Parts: sequence; C-alpha cells; structure tokens
Amino acid sequence: HTRAVVYLISDGVNPSNVGRGYVVRRLLRRVVRCGRLIGMKGGGAFTPEVARVAVEMSGGCDPAVAANAERIYKELEREEMRFVQTLERGEEILEEMMTKAEAAKTGLSGRDAFTLYDTYGFPVEIT
Repeated sequence: HTRAVVYLISDGVNPSNVGRGYVVRRLLRRVVRCGRLIGMKGGGAFTPEVARVAVEMSGGCDPAVAANAERIYKELEREEMRFVQTLERGEEILEEMMTKAEAAKTGLSGRDAFTLYDTYGFPVEIT
C-alpha cells in the first residue's frame, strides 16, 4: 500500500474525498490503521519513514519518485496526522456511544456506525 501511495503522490495525486485522491486517502489510512495495530503509535507520523524505503527502491525504475521525495513525505505526514486526529476524536465518540448503549442494555446500531463514519470519518471496520 505504501509503495502505491508513494507513486500516486509522486504523479500528483493527493489525498482527497473524490476520485483518484479518495483511493490515495483510503490506501494511506489503511497503512496508518494497520501500523497502529502493530504498535506504531505516538511520537509523530511513521508513514514518511516507511515511504523512504519505497522511494529508495524506486530509483532505478522511476527517478521522478526520488525527485518528488520531500513533497511525498510532507503529504504523507500531513494526511497521517489528520487521520490520527480523526481516530482519536472518533474513539472518544465511540466510547460515549458504547457507554450509552451499555446503560440502555442495547448494542450499537447501524445508525451509530454510519454516523461515526459519515459525520466524523471514523472507519466502520474499527467500529
């Protein structure tokens, strides 16, 4: 996923909510989510460090990637930090929803999961 994101950003596709940018955003957020699952949390963004390996490996086949490396790293860091904020805010809201559901002796509804995703950008797979 990281290599795909590196090449896409190098080609001028930035994370966004539409079209190709949405593909980049989803791929990058999957990298961040999986990285956090294996303990890559705190202290700042880890995706630029992971991307350095992809950039180094691309030297022979696409020199433009190395030429765009700094822009790639900055974009990865910016998007990762935005997603971490989304996760932290979503986890707080999810905790509140779970507390209310537990008090009412119900589970989270599909509507709750959709609200977390649609309103707050919190991934359904985490909910």
